[in-house]
Amino acid sequence: MDLKTRSGALYTLIIGSQKGGLMVEKDGAALSLGWKEIEPVSLLVLYRVLIDDPNAGERKGDRLLQACAFAWLSNLKNEARGMAAELIELRPDFAVQWEQILEDFGE
Repeated sequence: MDLKTRSGALYTLIIGSQKGGLMVEKDGAALSLGWKEIEPVSLLVLYRVLIDDPNAGERKGDRLLQACAFAWLSNLKNEARGMAAELIELRPDFAVQWEQILEDFGE
């Protein structure tokens, strides 16, 4: 998985996580990246791995909701809509909340 920063740097190897961000490999050494440095789309792609984890069980809906909110707040509206549709399949009652969110934000 490629991880892109807001400045455009691309990293292909995530070697760990830490409080406040991720560790990536750069030229054979570990480099710390804060969450704010990472492109939001890259974070969604990474989080998607957790959402799709077959062992997620009941947490899948919670993770979809978190990713949907993050995408919406990051102005990734299409991604947010896609995750909301998935969440509605899991939790049909979310459809009412989602419609209210869209209405409240004039969407």
